[in-house]
Amino acid sequence: MSTKPLTVALLRPDSTRREAVALCEKFAQTADSVCVLPTWVADVLDSGLDVATVIGWPHGAANSQALGIEAAMATADGATELIFFSNLSALKSGAELLVADAVQTVVDAAAPTESEVTLWLPWEQLKPLERQSLARLAVECGASALVLPVDDEESAKALREFLPDEIGMIIACEASAASAAYAHRLWSEK
Repeated sequence: MSTKPLTVALLRPDSTRREAVALCEKFAQTADSVCVLPTWVADVLDSGLDVATVIGWPHGAANSQALGIEAAMATADGATELIFFSNLSALKSGAELLVADAVQTVVDAAAPTESEVTLWLPWEQLKPLERQSLARLAVECGASALVLPVDDEESAKALREFLPDEIGMIIACEASAASAAYAHRLWSEK
C-alpha cells in the first residue's frame, strides 16, 4: 500500500452521476480524494473522500469572470480542491497578464471556503520557458500546487528546482481504467 495520497478521477465528458458515485464507493477505503466534473460535486460529498473538481476544463479558454463564477459555484457545492486548466492559447500567445488574471480570479473565488487551487501544467504542450512562466504565475497568484501529467518524476524534479517549497507538485499518471487516474503529491523534493 502506497503511503502517498491517492486521488481517483472521473472526467470523461459523458460520465454519469451513477459512475461518479460508484467510483467513490469503489475507492472509499483506498483513496483520499476524488475528482469529478463540477456537475457531480454535491452528489459525491457524502462519500467520505475529499472532493476535487476541474475549472476551465479542458482548455481554460473562458474569460476570467466566467472562470471565477465556475470556481465560486464549485466551492459552494462543496469542492475542497479546484484543479484549474489555464488558457493555453493565451500563454502560447504571450498574453501572460491574461493568464495571470484568470489564475488570480480562480484563487480569489476559492479563498472564502479555503479550497485549494491546483494549476494543471500541460507538460507536453509547453516549451520549457512556458512551463516556468506558468509555474511562476501559479506561485505568484497563490495556487497550492501544480499538476504535471507526466509519468517520470525526473521531469517534475527539473521543474521543482526553481519553485519555492510553499507550492506542491502532483505527478498525474494514467491508471489501468480509462475513467480513473491517480496523483502522487511531491511537496518538497529539492
